[in-house]
Amino acid sequence: MKKYQMIRSKAQEARCLNGGSALYCKCGCQTPHDSDPEINLTGVTVSCKSDHGYADFILSRNGVKCGSYNTQYNAIFLDGVEFLGVDKDFTRDLFNQAISIPETIKKDFPAGGSLTETATREALTEEFNLQDQDDRNRKHPGYCKKCHSYCYGDCEAN
Repeated sequence: MKKYQMIRSKAQEARCLNGGSALYCKCGCQTPHDSDPEINLTGVTVSCKSDHGYADFILSRNGVKCGSYNTQYNAIFLDGVEFLGVDKDFTRDLFNQAISIPETIKKDFPAGGSLTETATREALTEEFNLQDQDDRNRKHPGYCKKCHSYCYGDCEAN
């Protein structure tokens, strides 16, 4: 069973009766066929948010960008194929990889175990979000990666 509702790819364009150009074609070409690929997430992680949309995240494999993931539409764009209407449980597992908790923390503080675990998860989330912000703003003049603001070098962090 396919984990998506629609597919857009070169194979889909080739079987399209309407020229393959419509975003949502009504000829049935985007309906998954047995010969269409499965979503291969082997080695794929969510590396950071994309610059072009609040719901878009960049997917990486072995440290190299290989696609993107849109949480608003549950769409995965991977290796030149667009998987639309992806099963939410499937995408939830992908997104949960973005902030991974070290095994030592999982062992010492199992899920729902303590206030310390919650604080650790929050700290990791904050670290991920600050790195994302730094990546987005690194080319803007005056942006400081120490204070994560536009201090133009006169902040107390310098």
